[in-house]
Amino acid sequence: MLDPAVAGRSLREWAVALSEICILVALAGVGLATDLRAILRTGLRPLYLGFLLAGGLSAVSLLCLALLGHLS
Repeated sequence: MLDPAVAGRSLREWAVALSEICILVALAGVGLATDLRAILRTGLRPLYLGFLLAGGLSAVSLLCLALLGHLS
């Protein structure tokens, strides 16, 4: 017998749940394959640059959303 909460889900809800699981598995795979010793050997400057670029990209994305009126 099916659980009523599960039986009432639409195909879109199942697809959203499946996509979230796939993204989680992919991110876990990337994280588990990261060699921390290699990052430390490279130095912290590239890591700082990555954080700076991610912050800049986030700021530009938020600005674009605000200009388009998609932020409430």
